[in-house]
Amino acid sequence: MAMAFRTARVRTSIMALAMCCSLGCEAARDGATGNPSNSDPSCPECRIRFETVAALGASTDPASVSPDAIQDGCAVTKVASGEYWMAAPVGGGQILVYGAEGGPAIRVIGRQGQGPREFGRRLRIHPGSGSVGAYVLDHSNSRIVLLEDGSGAPVRTVPLNFRVGRWAVLDDSLMALSRRPSGNSGEPLFSILSLHDGDVIESIGQTRPELAELDHWVLSKGRDGGFWAASIWDYRFHRWTSDTGLVATPDDFGPWFEDYGEWDEETYVTQPPPMTVQHVWESRSGLLWVYSAVPDDDWRAEPEGGPTPEWTRATFDTVVEVIDIASSTLVTRSRHDNWLAPVCGSESMYTVTETENGDTRMEVISVRLEDTQTAKPPDV
Repeated sequence: MAMAFRTARVRTSIMALAMCCSLGCEAARDGATGNPSNSDPSCPECRIRFETVAALGASTDPASVSPDAIQDGCAVTKVASGEYWMAAPVGGGQILVYGAEGGPAIRVIGRQGQGPREFGRRLRIHPGSGSVGAYVLDHSNSRIVLLEDGSGAPVRTVPLNFRVGRWAVLDDSLMALSRRPSGNSGEPLFSILSLHDGDVIESIGQTRPELAELDHWVLSKGRDGGFWAASIWDYRFHRWTSDTGLVATPDDFGPWFEDYGEWDEETYVTQPPPMTVQHVWESRSGLLWVYSAVPDDDWRAEPEGGPTPEWTRATFDTVVEVIDIASSTLVTRSRHDNWLAPVCGSESMYTVTETENGDTRMEVISVRLEDTQTAKPPDV
């Protein structure tokens, strides 16, 4: 999962994935922009399919989609009813609700403020379970709000006393959160939080001194409990369970991934953006999906007026690798020509696009693995 956007992009995590291999896996390319090296996938007949399943937004909506909704991820979720709840409108303070296929907003949840039915400007959202439709991370008001399925009425509020990066709901009572760096080394990387009273049940790991201001981590729920995590700067994955603690997997993956070095003021100007791991997700069959941000071959310097969806699309690609951790093998990889952000709690992604008149829309993208010989998904 802070300062002028050029530096903030490094502090908050840039989002994108990059790799080769569409239907027949085109030849991998090497170079400073982060194209994968020639590690052969173990499933040449597999491909990763990206499919836009909903386009959210219309000129009649109460507010447009915020252009920076992709920065932190988790700006939209799909609830049990099939509706999409989008938590990143311009100005914040409300959640826009869309039908299963997108289109214009059909209703609004909440308003700007600090009360029980009100939200601050910076929101993120995670799918709920049971009677809870969604969990809303309200950065501005330092709390997590549990919303009722269907109506969106507040069920409970959980206070926070630290800044949150990424998060994963482990069960109805526990949540794992990565902490946003404060600049102080030795602080916990992760916290296990009670969703009943906000108490920290367990603190995990420590911020690295050399990255005290930049040690952002992504995380997601594990298939069999616990969570998976990765620093955005390192192509190495960690699994936490209450029995094993935080354990790193073998460092056998991502030879193409360029580790973060010294910050250079020419980054985003004459030097390309750094690579970052943006999302990890374990499928029910136990394969680990890894989404990474890399600069496009034809990346551009940041425009003076600040980033736009069109500039983001031209400057970043998204790379997805599917990894069999048990056998330390790469199953397949693919590259998407845009910056994709995670729909937390799922394998789906989203991006922000711009209309001809400069308005913004959010596209929700299904990402799945297919066998090109049978057209059936080998991984669920």
